[in-house]
Amino acid sequence: MLNKIMHLSAVDFGGAGKAAYRLHSYLSKAGFDSRFLVGRSQTGDNEVVQASKKGLNKKSKIIFSKIWHKLTGNNDYYFQNQHVSTFDSDATSGDGFIPDLIMVYSMSGFVSFDDLGDLFAQYNAPIILYLMDMAPLTGGCHYAWDCLKYVKSCGDCPALLMSHEKDLSHSTMLNKKSIMQRSNIEVLAASSWLYNQARISSLYKKSQIDLLLLSVDDDIFHPIKSVACREKLREKLGIPIGKKVVFFGNQSLKLKRKGIKALDEAFHILAKNKIIRNDELLVLIAGNKDIEFEWPYQTRFLGFLNSEKDLAEAYQASDLFLCPSIEDSGPMMINESIMCGVPVVCFDMGVAADLVINLQTGFVAELGNSRQLAVGIETILQLTAQEKELMDNKCRKLALSKCHPSVSVEWIQQRLGRETNRLSDAHI
Repeated sequence: MLNKIMHLSAVDFGGAGKAAYRLHSYLSKAGFDSRFLVGRSQTGDNEVVQASKKGLNKKSKIIFSKIWHKLTGNNDYYFQNQHVSTFDSDATSGDGFIPDLIMVYSMSGFVSFDDLGDLFAQYNAPIILYLMDMAPLTGGCHYAWDCLKYVKSCGDCPALLMSHEKDLSHSTMLNKKSIMQRSNIEVLAASSWLYNQARISSLYKKSQIDLLLLSVDDDIFHPIKSVACREKLREKLGIPIGKKVVFFGNQSLKLKRKGIKALDEAFHILAKNKIIRNDELLVLIAGNKDIEFEWPYQTRFLGFLNSEKDLAEAYQASDLFLCPSIEDSGPMMINESIMCGVPVVCFDMGVAADLVINLQTGFVAELGNSRQLAVGIETILQLTAQEKELMDNKCRKLALSKCHPSVSVEWIQQRLGRETNRLSDAHI
């Protein structure tokens, strides 16, 4: 029976790293022989293997590459040289572990396509690229914005200051295509948004592409039991009694793609409408306050919430979760909020198409339309208690059907089943 899974992720923290670590944990609990290899670890889990070369030479190349592209390119695309890596192949074979399936998540600075080609040559195991962003689809960009050059072969990259037809993005794509031709590499998309991008990409339009939303632990991320429990939780978080609470969070308010400008506009439009009084609303924020802003509503900063329990409590204490991202492949916070039974107000971007159904599990505004975003906030906050309870229940029901850990475990079981059948046929 095939049951050995190797996971590769640049980190085991942050959105993509946390998603990778969660799937590894679910599979381990389900009885799979699951190995998790990372470039950098913060979980404190002794079972996580840091498979990054410790030599200064490798790390200096990564640092130099990041600095170079930060100084000479458009940082909104988050372009990185995908040829450089710190991956230590010796860490994969220390105890004779031979994977039946290799799952690859965030690759940035840790593992390159050349490394994937070497791994396939070594183990002859299918490689699944679990897309957390667009990096595996492009010549270096993690987010392509309106650029569609990845549909062909990149080149003249808008992320590079010194770009031309055969620039680094183009040579990277050619290298990826060469490795694809001699390896068994498939694609697993974490959202319909990414699935559609992969389907039109020059690299994967003829490849096996599946859709699997990121799983969320339903025991941690669950609805609050009662109004009394919510009030007690709000008291713990320092939220005044009687407030309507909207939750918003990301790693940095400075990131253009996270839509802080659109959110600022939406709050001022909402305040101008005067349907929700300024003293009636509180904005709960997770992450660093790394920019100054003047919102017409009281704010409460929680800082970075590293504990999943703390993060779940932030959702549970809120009436809705706000996601103003204008360029995003997820985010996973939408999955988490819906699992907590908390409606989401967002733009038509990323995983919203999979989980946010207008007036059933939240409100989806036209991309970049701040006025519609304000309408969405207003609409959810004005629901009657009965209407809100119905919407909360729909959120939880949808999340259990699409984001429960058992859904991911079942997908892995089915994929290994296909591989078992393929090997059996090959021996006939």
